[in-house]
This record gives sequence, C-alpha cells and structure tokens, in this order.
Amino acid sequence: MDVSRVSVMTFNMCKTEGFPINWPQRRLPIIECLTAFTPDILCIQELHPLLHDTIVEALPTHAFIQDEFAGWQNEGNIYWNSNMFTMLDYGMVDIGIMEPLRRLFWARLSIKSSTSNETNQQNRKEILVSTAHYTWEGHEEERKTDINLRKQQTRRTVSALDELITRFNNPYLAVLFMGDLNE
Repeated sequence: MDVSRVSVMTFNMCKTEGFPINWPQRRLPIIECLTAFTPDILCIQELHPLLHDTIVEALPTHAFIQDEFAGWQNEGNIYWNSNMFTMLDYGMVDIGIMEPLRRLFWARLSIKSSTSNETNQQNRKEILVSTAHYTWEGHEEERKTDINLRKQQTRRTVSALDELITRFNNPYLAVLFMGDLNE
C-alpha cells in the first residue's frame, strides 16, 4: 500500500471519577463520530474499557497497544489502521504528569508498502506517534506551588521525543504528538 495521506485524530473521551460521563448515552455518538471520520491514527486520553470496546466496534480494522500497564487501558492508547501500518515498537515515558497512570505514550509505526522494498529499513516510512494528557490547572500541586505543571511536562515531552528520535536513528522519521494539553 502506498500512502500519500494519513488522517489523524486525538480524542479526550471524558471520564468523571474513573467512569465515562453520560454513559451509555454517549456510546452511539462516539461510534458515529469515529465511523464518519475513520482516522488512520487515533490517540485517546481518558480511556476506559467501555470506551475501548466502543472504539474497537467503530474501527474494526484498527490495532492498538496491548500492554499490562493499566495506563494503556485506563488513560491513553494509540489506535492505527492495521491495513496501513505495522507497529515496530512502543513504550511510555514518565514526564511528570501528576495523575498516576498517565504517561507520554508512544508507538513507532511503519507504513505498509506494496513494493518489494517493504523490508528494506532504509526505504521504510515510519511515524512516531505519541499522546499525553497533561495535568489540569486546578490540580492540588499546582494550586499549592503556583507553578504551571504543563510547562514542565511540555519540556519533558520535547526531551523524551528528542531521545526517541535519536534512538531510532531515522532521518526521515515523521513525528506526531497529540493529546489534551489542558491549556
């Protein structure tokens, strides 16, 4: 498959006290939104197993990160069209987000190619996809210190992405950062 365009979407699914707000009334609108736009890459914040099941129903060709760390199931995840991409690697980086399961979540994807060069690493087109949900401005730590935590988290995000870019050593690596930055 030769790709000239990739559609991306970021989506804060909205939870209150760990449960999706206005559930189950929001289920159908979420399905309608995702099927109408059908993003090739979808980054999620405030994930919940009910929301995950809804995403999988709406986007049946999409794969996602399956990992034991609870943050992948209950905070953030990355979904991609498995007909277009192959996952090469994934991980997470602690960037100082106050909420205990939130991280900078990332996945390195390779664009599938119809040419015979698909396995040639020099010709492989890769995308580093990342998402984060920064701490909100009303968090107790921010009120106590009067320090904007999101500025620190932003600097750590840039450093983490720079380290990943260096690690993967691909001068053509495309980098996507999406999320809820609470600013």
